Amino acid sequence: MRRRRHERGRLPRGAQLRRRLAGTRRLPRAEQRLRHLRAPRQADRRPLARPQGRGLRDAGPARGRQRRPRPARGARRGRPAGQDGRRADARRGRHVPPRRAHQRRRRDALPRRRGGRNLARARPRAAPGARTARARPPGRGRDRGGARARRGVRRRAPRPAQRRRRHPPRRALRPRLRHTHPATRRAGGTTARRTRGGGRGPRRGSGHCARHPARRRARHGTGEPPMTTATTVTSTPATDAPRPTTMAAALNRALRDAMTEDPAVHVLGEDVGTLGGVFRITDGLAAEFGEQRCLDTPLAEAGILGAAVGMAMYGLRPVVEMQFDAFAYPAFEQVVSHVAKMRNRTGGRLPLPLTIRIPYGGGIGGVEHHSDSSEIYYMATPGLHVVTPATVPDAYGLLRAAIASDDPVVVMEPKRLYWSKADWSPESPEPVGPIGRAVVRRPGRSATLLTYGPSLPVCLDAAEAAVAEGWDLEVVDLRSLVPFDDETVAASVRRTGRAVVVHEAQGFAGPGGEIAARVTERCFHHLEAPVLRVTGFDIPFPPPMLERHHLPGVDRILDAVARLQWEAER
Repeated sequence: MRRRRHERGRLPRGAQLRRRLAGTRRLPRAEQRLRHLRAPRQADRRPLARPQGRGLRDAGPARGRQRRPRPARGARRGRPAGQDGRRADARRGRHVPPRRAHQRRRRDALPRRRGGRNLARARPRAAPGARTARARPPGRGRDRGGARARRGVRRRAPRPAQRRRRHPPRRALRPRLRHTHPATRRAGGTTARRTRGGGRGPRRGSGHCARHPARRRARHGTGEPPMTTATTVTSTPATDAPRPTTMAAALNRALRDAMTEDPAVHVLGEDVGTLGGVFRITDGLAAEFGEQRCLDTPLAEAGILGAAVGMAMYGLRPVVEMQFDAFAYPAFEQVVSHVAKMRNRTGGRLPLPLTIRIPYGGGIGGVEHHSDSSEIYYMATPGLHVVTPATVPDAYGLLRAAIASDDPVVVMEPKRLYWSKADWSPESPEPVGPIGRAVVRRPGRSATLLTYGPSLPVCLDAAEAAVAEGWDLEVVDLRSLVPFDDETVAASVRRTGRAVVVHEAQGFAGPGGEIAARVTERCFHHLEAPVLRVTGFDIPFPPPMLERHHLPGVDRILDAVARLQWEAER
């Protein structure tokens, strides 16, 4: 039997060789202090805790018969004894990650083989048209020996004179343009190409183009002044003449003009800075006004709108961009609980000048997660103004009016009309007027088509097609859903006696039900037929192959108008 040596003092209750080990000096991450809920196992209450040693104490010389030395009973092999308790948990940390969020694109590392090597010092910039002294002939390999030299195969030394004649040295980089500056042309009209050894004739193939003027014009372009190496971009003088402009450009101009006139206007959203937004509505704003006024935010719509509420309460005028209509649903709680109720909660003492831009509608094949008509949710929320432009001038005017308003405004922008063009002068835009005014786009006498946003072009096409049937349709663009222009709508319906509401949202409990109810209440004695609706079906937006059948079209609108006329003819 192995003899045990006497140790003074009390023995520990746990199965360990020494007293409890000292705790680590510093955890890798700061953690919240938690109570130790397990029962204590330390028998002796001595205050000092000895640190962990490298090994066991020397027991002295062995006496008598001894067994073969073995590891201590209960010890783990390959790992020293550690501190009791759990390890550090990263999820309980109180600090944010050390690296900041990616405000721009990730900087990709250079390839290890080509770009990762040491670069030579910067050389002085060569004059335009000059050649570099040491340049590799075009089409040659990267190194002088090539694969033969790497394999150890000796090659015959080239003859310098003949080699230089066969492979002229490469010239300095120049723009690949067919024409050069007029000052470098010869008197005969051919382009002079300067070389280190003297002049050289026109490049091969120029005579062929000279014999065929049409091909020369197709290759080299028209007779406009040629471009040079140093190109200077000059802005064109401002003109009041209308020119073709897209709705996206009009919205961008509205944001730029608002930020120029009022330093309190800030734009924030996902990818609105360097990228310029999903539809490039905010393109160039970060470069012109800085990242402090055009803020790129994380992918958290509720946090974006919550930050905008605080900015508006502070006195700023934030403009929030939601990438798509379906992406705005996580932020709807902020809209209902704070955005729509803040002014009423404070008795009008605290205005909330906040603008929310939401692209909506179909026509892009985005299916249910990128295409939706959610205007009814914001219409049914008291305290919000809801506007939707359908033309280029209205896009500029309604957005400027929304930013200038002291009330929260939701601007529903039709995605399918972003790239529609119209003649418009950005230097002298026409005033749209206050929010809450409808406009008659096409006068008529047979029936009234009440529409807004992406359905306006469809209604105008239907009105033109109805002429062949003998119907003269009037088209009213609502523009503002909240507040609603009852006067303009009622005057049109009283004049025609019939009304059809057209929109892309669902028919059941959609915007058309509220519009039809208001028309019936105010024009009941003037109606010759019930108010009909042409809407999207009561389903989520279908795939692109079926989207054309889901959205209101010309045929469906004419069928509804025919039902109204049939009631009158009978």
